[in-house]
Amino acid sequence: MDIKPRPNHRRHLEILRAMTPAQRLEKSFELTEFSRQLMKDGIRNRHPDATETEIQSIYRERRFKFLARKTARERRIARLLPVPPSPPLW
Repeated sequence: MDIKPRPNHRRHLEILRAMTPAQRLEKSFELTEFSRQLMKDGIRNRHPDATETEIQSIYRERRFKFLARKTARERRIARLLPVPPSPPLW
């Protein structure tokens, strides 16, 4: 059950379905860049005296931690999945 109203959700899906695959891919790149910039702006806001090098360092550290957690989770999931049988060697 969806408890949060999403009045524009249907329209959003219509717009996405009307796009070509190339347009959707381009939109995903734009959203990725937007989220990275948003994260860097948040770091600048929290650390107003930081240099650009320090901001980049904090950004990379946070990004790496996120990727490391994601990778660890994927490894835990992989251990739970059955291993497919190997094909015969002959």
